[in-house]
Amino acid sequence: IYMSTNAISFTELLDRMQTLFVQWYGPILYILIYFFRPVVFLPASLLAILAGNIWGMGLGFILGLSAGTLSAVLPYGFGRWFSSDGLAVFESKNWISHFINTIQKNPFQAVLTMRLLYLPYDTVSAVVGALRVSFTAFLLATAIGNILGTLSFVGIGAALEGDVLKGEISINPVIFVLSFVLLLISIGISRYLKWGRESNDV
Repeated sequence: IYMSTNAISFTELLDRMQTLFVQWYGPILYILIYFFRPVVFLPASLLAILAGNIWGMGLGFILGLSAGTLSAVLPYGFGRWFSSDGLAVFESKNWISHFINTIQKNPFQAVLTMRLLYLPYDTVSAVVGALRVSFTAFLLATAIGNILGTLSFVGIGAALEGDVLKGEISINPVIFVLSFVLLLISIGISRYLKWGRESNDV
């Protein structure tokens, strides 16, 4: 709606956001925008890259991890609020019933595994909320599961020095390579867990 009202492109929207983020209130605004990401459909990876580009690896990682974790609260709350007995319809299906029982018995491990598997982020949050999983276990597992991904994307942003949106950039090779390695590690963990799960199913 904002883009349409002001006749601006998505790139121009990001440029305006970046201008606001560098102000003294920028970190607070960043967390608020990130919190409402599930309903405005801004890519989490893009917001993490922006954090790294604006605030660097240190503060960028802290803000990216905090904001990314808090953004999971909204879909979790929706799932918990609207759950009622809706999931009872599926409990006749043995595999779904087994899946639900696994999450409810081992909430921390289940949520952490789903985060490391890179399953759809907001869908996982909503389903876990609908199952009324402990909020503390959910939030802690989400925060830990977000660490590698946040580090890698924030690092990519920190490695891009200059004005990213205008294409006037240079790359810090050390930070970029480190971020790329972290991204490969997180993908490797995801593939390993997926392979292990498929092997157990067989």
